[in-house]
Amino acid sequence: MTHIDILAGLSSPTQFWSAPFGVDIQAFSDALQKRGGIGLYVARDDRTAVAAVQMAQFMSPRLEAVFLPGWD
Repeated sequence: MTHIDILAGLSSPTQFWSAPFGVDIQAFSDALQKRGGIGLYVARDDRTAVAAVQMAQFMSPRLEAVFLPGWD
């Protein structure tokens, strides 16, 4: 079983961290495509969020991504 299978099989909210930026986006995108449904990626700031959306769209063009700007 791969890490993508494990992520795709999770049924409750889950956090994972310490993955290099880009690797986390790839794993998140792959698991979300495999599982289907909705996922939420929380970035530390707007600049990182924009980069994450762009990477997700590049890696998984069929995945719909929505950018929600910070409210603080």
